[in-house]
Formats: sequence, C-alpha cells, structure tokens
Amino acid sequence: MHTHSQDRTKAPHGLAFPVHELVFIRAWAEKRGLSMKVLLDQVLEGAEFEEMLLVRGLVPSRHSLSRGSLTLWRVSGGAVVAQAQGGQPRVFGGVHAALSHAGAMFTLKPSRVTSAWRRLLGLGPR
Repeated sequence: MHTHSQDRTKAPHGLAFPVHELVFIRAWAEKRGLSMKVLLDQVLEGAEFEEMLLVRGLVPSRHSLSRGSLTLWRVSGGAVVAQAQGGQPRVFGGVHAALSHAGAMFTLKPSRVTSAWRRLLGLGPR
C-alpha cells in the first residue's frame, strides 16, 4: 500500500540515489544486456523506500545474460543494499562494491559453449 508523504511519520528506510549513480548503474546494466527500472515511493512490509532499483535480464536470447534480478536501495551513510532474487539482502559500502559483487550473478552464457557441452554429453546434434 502506498502512503502520501504528509502521512509519513518516520524517515524512509531506503533513500534516493544521486543522479550520477543512476547513470552509472544504467550503463553497467546496459553493458551486460540488462535493464534497470526505477521504482519510486515504495512501501514493502511497512518499510518505506524513496527509490529502489530493479536490475534484470532483458528478453532471453542466445547471447543474453543469466536469468534473475537484483534489487538495490540506498541507506543512510552512503551504503547500498543489494538483494538478489530469492536471496538475502547484503550491505555494501557503495554502488561500485554492490555491482562488483552482483557481476558474478549475471554471467555471460555464450551459445557456442552451451552447444559444445550438449554435443559432448550427447544431448544435442553433433
């Protein structure tokens, strides 16, 4: 449920990202074939977030990155929290640290390697 700003009685749990960090995260995502969606004024389980970012794979293709999604939000003190789909939230010192850790989640899956393994295991055409 969304609440109006005048109804808020406590500080938000998640803060907005500076514009330069949004630009950096979007470029990081696009370089990896991912999309970034900005979610404003979210309330989840009673916690209020000014801004959350959802990074996820685009339409699957043979050259796309692995499935899954990553949710990011900023907390006081400049820290960034990253939570992989189905995982626990982890706190990082900043955007660069969070994305470095998340990079392993979005690994490249080239189709030639997949085809070679399928042939080797007898699962596909030779």
